Amino acid sequence: MTHRNRAAHTLVRHQPIADALREVPGLELPVGTYSARHNAKNVAYRIIHAYRLPYYEPAGSYTARCEDTEMGTAVYARYVGERAAIPNAA
Repeated sequence: MTHRNRAAHTLVRHQPIADALREVPGLELPVGTYSARHNAKNVAYRIIHAYRLPYYEPAGSYTARCEDTEMGTAVYARYVGERAAIPNAA
């Protein structure tokens, strides 16, 4: 799934990011920078819960956080493993 990242005017390609994180558990990588903080928080939530982003399944196997920058709000993600998955998450 891709979507427009308005702060940088680029598309965020989630599958390569999720795959790279899965290769090195614990590594934190930037996902994208968003002009509106609520959009960044929404993306972080969707990563954590794998909501409409199947690359981050099962839910809870990735963490995500937001950080304010000069360009907007950046989202960073990390693979923590399937043992951390949220049971019965929808």
